[in-house]
Amino acid sequence: MDPNQQPYFPDGLNMLNDEFDISEPTHTQAGPSGSDVTPTSRPRKLTSDVWQCFNIVQMTPPNGASGLRAKCKFCHKNYATSTGGTGHLRLHMHKCMPAHGQVDTTTQTQLQRHPDGSVTMWQFDAMHARECLARYIAQTDQPISIGESPFYKELITSVYNPQYEPVSRTTTRNDLIRLFETERDDLVNEAIM
Repeated sequence: MDPNQQPYFPDGLNMLNDEFDISEPTHTQAGPSGSDVTPTSRPRKLTSDVWQCFNIVQMTPPNGASGLRAKCKFCHKNYATSTGGTGHLRLHMHKCMPAHGQVDTTTQTQLQRHPDGSVTMWQFDAMHARECLARYIAQTDQPISIGESPFYKELITSVYNPQYEPVSRTTTRNDLIRLFETERDDLVNEAIM
């Protein structure tokens, strides 16, 4: 194939320099003289980092309707591309990549230094962050809704951890109950011994 010749991709799918463009469908509108006018549509660039793990393929399902699908590069499962977002693709990516021995490179890694002098890669653990928030609320008598506060989120994301996601007061309440039950069980076990 001639390196200057662009490959053909069906239905507005254009792959150039490993970036994808999906053109939104054009709609025919009646012009001033009654003739049909098709406005030009601007291609939409796929900017999400999930597209490094998925290929966009043209599929014809058994029902006969054809369309674009996102195909996982690791397990080769197909997912919808027109559901209004990439959240379902991201969930699959976070489960599939480790199962196939791949390292998730969508987030920047940070180093963690241990007291013995060793250094390892630090990874954000949302469950540990929620437990620490529950301990902080219990020990300092903070309101349960502090995890939802935009100011608290700004503090944590800008100073400590850019991957932090706000925690609802319902989740925090459940975490506080779980923390209480764990601490109570530990005290009971300690008293029995």
